[in-house]
Amino acid sequence: MTTTHVYFDGGTKDGTTLVSGTPIDGNIYQPEGFFDREEFYEQTDEMRVVDGVQHTVFRYAGQQP
Repeated sequence: MTTTHVYFDGGTKDGTTLVSGTPIDGNIYQPEGFFDREEFYEQTDEMRVVDGVQHTVFRYAGQQP
């Protein structure tokens, strides 16, 4: 199943939603457009409904060393 709606929990993108996510390394996601630092988010089993659309929750997993 393809993840199409993502909700970010934590980090600088806390509460941000995104349509059409592209996970890397299975369940790790690195949002595009981050120029200040590279942050990684890990997919959880949680789902959140935002504006009537179900989103997969990705939780902040730290910065890239």
